[in-house]
Amino acid sequence: MKEIYPGVHAVQGKLGPRWLIQYILAGERTLLIDTGVKGSASSDIYPYMESVGLGPGSLDYVLISHADVDHFGDNATIKRDHPKAVLLCHTLDREMVESSAFILKNRYGWYEKHDLAYPEETFRWLGDVINADIPVDMTLSGGEWIHLSAGWSVQVLHLPGHTPGHLGVWDPKHEAAYISDAVMGYGLLNREGRIISPPPYFDVEGYRGSVRKLIDLNPSALYTAHYPPMKGREVNDFLAASSALRNAWKKRSSRRSGNLQDRSRSRPLQPGSTRKPVRSAKWPTNSPVRCARTSRIWRPAARSWQRWQTVAPHGLSRKA
Repeated sequence: MKEIYPGVHAVQGKLGPRWLIQYILAGERTLLIDTGVKGSASSDIYPYMESVGLGPGSLDYVLISHADVDHFGDNATIKRDHPKAVLLCHTLDREMVESSAFILKNRYGWYEKHDLAYPEETFRWLGDVINADIPVDMTLSGGEWIHLSAGWSVQVLHLPGHTPGHLGVWDPKHEAAYISDAVMGYGLLNREGRIISPPPYFDVEGYRGSVRKLIDLNPSALYTAHYPPMKGREVNDFLAASSALRNAWKKRSSRRSGNLQDRSRSRPLQPGSTRKPVRSAKWPTNSPVRCARTSRIWRPAARSWQRWQTVAPHGLSRKA
């Protein structure tokens, strides 16, 4: 836990074998990026806020980077103690952020049909670390600016791939990008820096676009939810690794797909065969999450515009 720039703080806790980091950007208005899991507010976020003079009610915005339990799990506690804070997430992740039942079924439960279900204990843990369901105050689509103080505004980035509505924050004042889990190098790391899992993403082209967007942005520093801070060449290396791994998997998948098609032509299924056709693991076709990716309206436009008019005078806009 430390101040990484004047007014910018990293709040670091533990999540099993990994780090879990939230960020606070405090100017005349204060932005919190992610709320962690149930209990993160009391164990990590609040003690640090108090140590730097940020008490109850001091948050103006709470931006949820994406729909995973370790990023929105303590929304209820944060909103209870900061009732005036505007809770934000992307339109495409909204229903998963608002409903524990929905995310357990549609993000963590759909693996089951592909024989990739979580162990029962893990699945139960996923439900246990989400606090009470609460509604999001306003949804974003990327491109919005949050005005923190005179001369300091940050831009919301849409960085899909890991989830359809993954968001990041670009801070041009410090040339820093806060990207949570948007891109993940060669894989997830434990606290000792060893890779323990390949990078999980569900939209290959979306992930590729997010990597490219960050490369084009050319940040001097990169801050994530589970990796050490990166600066200078480390940023370039991390983004290059994210791009290289994604391209390697694409080539491998293309070769494998071609081989499977060749074998399929040479050895067609015979009557009574027990072989099953190979299916790629994708968002289920009947999932509202998938449908949302092809729809521009997730909630009635009037409701979104009403909320926009409510919060725009208080420092949130679509212009720099």
